[in-house]
Amino acid sequence: MFRNIAVVEWTKGSGISLNILDSFIELGYSAILYVPGEPIPEGTGLVFSYGPYGNIFNITKNIADIPPKQAPKLVHWDTEGMPNFKLPKIIVTVLGAVRSWTGRLSTSQNGWAYLVSKVPIIKYVNNQAYRYRYFGDYHYAYRHNLLNYFFEYSIIYTKAHCRFGLPARYMPWGTAMRDWESLNLERDIDVLWFGKDRSKTRTDRVNQIKQQLGRYKYNMLIVDGISNPYIFGRERIEILNRSKISINLIPAWDFNNFPFRYHLAAPNRSMVISEPFLTHNPEYKIGYHYIESPIDQFVETIVYYLEHKASREEVVQNAFDFSTNEMTLTRSINQILHEIQ
Repeated sequence: MFRNIAVVEWTKGSGISLNILDSFIELGYSAILYVPGEPIPEGTGLVFSYGPYGNIFNITKNIADIPPKQAPKLVHWDTEGMPNFKLPKIIVTVLGAVRSWTGRLSTSQNGWAYLVSKVPIIKYVNNQAYRYRYFGDYHYAYRHNLLNYFFEYSIIYTKAHCRFGLPARYMPWGTAMRDWESLNLERDIDVLWFGKDRSKTRTDRVNQIKQQLGRYKYNMLIVDGISNPYIFGRERIEILNRSKISINLIPAWDFNNFPFRYHLAAPNRSMVISEPFLTHNPEYKIGYHYIESPIDQFVETIVYYLEHKASREEVVQNAFDFSTNEMTLTRSINQILHEIQ
């Protein structure tokens, strides 16, 4: 059993940090939020990190300041993907090491390193290839005994990390307690799209889907920070409780953005229809927990489930039970703790 647990809070008021904190408290642990770069609270036995939504070395340098016998363990749950895992190992590892090195220069307190980090080419590199930086940082931290446990939310990424030399363990994402509520509102939004504008292709597809649904006299709400402001907390729960269907479109072939959208929509009883994506998480069953459709049949699939309520409600119920009872954030965190203690 670990002593007190410090949950990393990359940004003030981060919903993910609060959700993770809730899960630890639900499991009966003593847990608090911890901002990287600040002193780690005395008596902390485990630092729980996720993301990355910041520089992991802002955590490890604080751990290094603590005498080894009193220093907490560090566990990181990666939820951001990795470089192209189909590339040869030598290419990925070398690029990752270089990108990690340039990133560490910019955070070093060494005078010469700071000056080197201001060289134009180094500054340029530090604004590129973030996935290679994450990859290189993890491997560097692990080799230097700064990272004790590493978990991945994708089984594909887990296998790739192991192949590249980092002993990763698979742990899927799950539903957080504060992200859903059964409000029994009128489902007056036919289709919902919410997410960031990550690629022009995906943005064009969203707009095309809305136009095509309009020809069938169905409405679609786009929440992308451009057409409408992003939604969070209670407002997001209410919008999802009003939405019959939520759609998932991937920004790139290897992305695993599905779990985060799914575990917001499914517990709020909004059915998820997604374009095909890699089997990052085998727990989700097509046709049972969600619907998958090729992009050239996407609108027709949406219309079918809008017009066949019984078929839609069957999937909605399966997804609700699955996302609120089986695949929950608390259950995943509990499993992480079980594996590392």
